[in-house]
Amino acid sequence: VLTYLLIKYQHKSRWLTVGLAFLLAGRLGNGWDRLLRGYVVDMVYFNIFNLPLLNFVCNLADILITIGVIMLIVYVFKSDNQRGEE
Repeated sequence: VLTYLLIKYQHKSRWLTVGLAFLLAGRLGNGWDRLLRGYVVDMVYFNIFNLPLLNFVCNLADILITIGVIMLIVYVFKSDNQRGEE
């Protein structure tokens, strides 16, 4: 589905294209780990201000998925605002 959407909307918006590409890359990265190891390898540890809610472990694929989702949310709100102004 992500590949189809990426091909279909690749020329519509840079935010949409990059967001979908990040989601696809993150999915492929986590899928590769699950296929080869049976689990996803977490390799980045964040400890922000020693607060329990700001301590987490993730991998590059998780970061790409998060950034991709944020970019898609921004795209949706941005395109809704542009439609409302017309």
